[in-house]
Amino acid sequence: MENSKQTLYRWFPLSIAIVLFIQLFSPWTRPDEVHAAGESVVYHGMVSFGGSIVGDFSVGGKQAFCIEHEKPTPPTGTPTKEGVIYKDKMIAATLYWGWGGTKNIFGSDRNRGMVVTSLILSRIYTGEDSGGKSISGYSTLWDKAKSKDVPSAEVDFSKSSIHSSISGSVQKTETNKFIADSDNKVSFTLPSSITLHNTSTGKNITGGKVTLKGGDSFYLTAPLSYDKDFTTGNLKGSIKDYLPVLYKMSDSYYQTLVKTGWRDPTDTTKFTARFEARQKKITVNHKDQYNNALLANESYTKKIGSNYSYSPKNSITKSGKTYKPVATSKKTGTLGSKDITLTFYYKLQRKITVLHKDARDGKLLETDTYTKYRGDSYSYSPKKNLKKGEYIYRPTSTAKKTGTVAGSDITLTFYYDVPLIKTGLEKIQVYTAPADKGLPVKVNLSKVNNYPNSNADMAKAKLNVSLYEGSTKIISNSYTAKTLPKNIDFKVPSKYLSVNQKKTYTVKIEGFSKNEIDVISDAPTIRTEGYTSSEKALNINNTSVSYTGVIMTEREIRKNMVSYNESLHVNLKKLEKKITGYGFEYPIDVIYKNELGQKFTSKFDFYVPKSLVDTYLTYPVSNNISRVRMDETSNKEKISDKTVLTTTKRFELPEVNIEKRTGNLFSNNQVESKDSRLKYKIIDGGRKFYTPIWGDLGVYQLELKNVDPLGIHKINVSMKQNLEIYAFMYGHMDSTTGKQDAIYLRPINADDPKYPDKWSAEDKARFKKWNKNKG
Repeated sequence: MENSKQTLYRWFPLSIAIVLFIQLFSPWTRPDEVHAAGESVVYHGMVSFGGSIVGDFSVGGKQAFCIEHEKPTPPTGTPTKEGVIYKDKMIAATLYWGWGGTKNIFGSDRNRGMVVTSLILSRIYTGEDSGGKSISGYSTLWDKAKSKDVPSAEVDFSKSSIHSSISGSVQKTETNKFIADSDNKVSFTLPSSITLHNTSTGKNITGGKVTLKGGDSFYLTAPLSYDKDFTTGNLKGSIKDYLPVLYKMSDSYYQTLVKTGWRDPTDTTKFTARFEARQKKITVNHKDQYNNALLANESYTKKIGSNYSYSPKNSITKSGKTYKPVATSKKTGTLGSKDITLTFYYKLQRKITVLHKDARDGKLLETDTYTKYRGDSYSYSPKKNLKKGEYIYRPTSTAKKTGTVAGSDITLTFYYDVPLIKTGLEKIQVYTAPADKGLPVKVNLSKVNNYPNSNADMAKAKLNVSLYEGSTKIISNSYTAKTLPKNIDFKVPSKYLSVNQKKTYTVKIEGFSKNEIDVISDAPTIRTEGYTSSEKALNINNTSVSYTGVIMTEREIRKNMVSYNESLHVNLKKLEKKITGYGFEYPIDVIYKNELGQKFTSKFDFYVPKSLVDTYLTYPVSNNISRVRMDETSNKEKISDKTVLTTTKRFELPEVNIEKRTGNLFSNNQVESKDSRLKYKIIDGGRKFYTPIWGDLGVYQLELKNVDPLGIHKINVSMKQNLEIYAFMYGHMDSTTGKQDAIYLRPINADDPKYPDKWSAEDKARFKKWNKNKG
């Protein structure tokens, strides 16, 4: 020991690192089981051989070896810590083949064996070479240590469960192998019906105790009728665990010792052999009854004489197709001496999908799914209760879809539609107009789309909206469901009209398919009356004239016809007898009422014999009749009942101007243009017509006429009155009306006039006024 200390000290740091590494990473370098406690060391002295010295120790009466030569030797009586099992196979192999071991290679050469065994144990434990390599037996023991050549107590079977199959007239299991050290053995007891065949030894043992050695291969056989599994139970090997026991001193200053230890085996193993009685084979086939194709099958082996009972499967799915059993009854019986085949038949289950779609837009309305089998017949009809809004869908075809189910799923489609639009006539209006202009007709319709305008059928479905007079079709407009407007304007052509005519006009919706266009049941037609302008000429010898006429009729669906009128009232001032030279006013008042709120335009002319036009006034003349354009001096409009427009107008004679001294008459235009014939101042003559002072007495016809036809009915008014000139302004010697003449000339003093005895108060007032205004 002492000779090797210098070497040990030199390698001590490295050996510590190696030992730590080995202890950390080798499971055999970790002490894990307590072996003994409170044992003391007995030091028997030094042993030397070949120049190396080691200590001779015993612990608990058994040979022990120092495995840390670099530390001091523990003297006898040195207390130890608990001894622990040290699972290092190199240490175990060294003890097993070294001095005192089971396979001691040193024979009776104690000193050589002690020295070599101790040096190798220290080398393994510390990783430090303690010398002695030249000693005989060193290399052999070192090789045993490196190869970890130590018997193992571990036991196992290659298969924990072995299955049997029929081999000739017996059931034969798979081959199994006992995996253990060749010196290790296990024993177990076989039932009397089971035979173990050891293929390694060639021996066969039936029933009773059998023993297997490590490495033996075997199999079991049993009669065909044997139907019990065999289990060995937990088996332990015959070899004990060979384990080093490590002792550390209570004072770590001293060396650690190791000795040989044995432990009863703890490792167990077992296997199970599976047997079942097998006599005859039962094959159960599941087939398609249509073509006898095999869908599935199972095979069973049953003991002859045993009862069997098999049922069809609830369903079989193959290649995505589902099959259902034709019958659900079981097949039962007793197995005889031959294999048997049982067959269940199935029918292919198919799905029939019935789609209900809108034919116009392809929308899926409803889906029905049915299950049928190949070969089954089917028959389906379109539905009658599918709805879209207020409509029940109409099947485009009422034909059934029938057939026989084949090998594939079936999809059937029924198509339906409802009308594209719902429409109806709501209102008709016929406006009065001259026959040569045509009658305007306005029609209002209701329209509700059941499909959007973008739907292709909307542009295909056609209908006509036609205008009739009696049974004569006057106009017909063609539309599609898409283009049908809500408002339509017609005009009755003049060729169907005459003046002052009243007729009944009808509008009809026609030329349509009720499957495409839904016309409201009470609104396919609507009628009302229509009037042409009467164009009447109202010629009267009076001071008042009136006219009322229809200007529009209107009918709303499900209501009575309503008429709208215009009325015209013309009032003229009644003429009184006149004296020559005197003027008179001649106003005309017009009241026009229009129940549609339409404006009224009018002009009037005054016609008088040319001989009654005095001095320089110039009016258009035709056939010795002068025409005087009346001035509109008042125009008032009033709305009542929202749409009734009443227009009140007054027309008067144009203003005239009277030249002083001469009495000549001039128009405003003549005055403004400074007519060359004007010599004296003028006075306002008012809106009057003055007859010539020296005109002839007599009765003259005056006439008042409208310029343009009046109102919707284009009325022409002619109002005539007679003007009687019964006396002269100035009496003269030839006058036959001396008593009625207005003025008698007699020289008087203007500053102190003396009125004639016969002058009335009125005569005197006129004279004063005239005298005041003289130039």
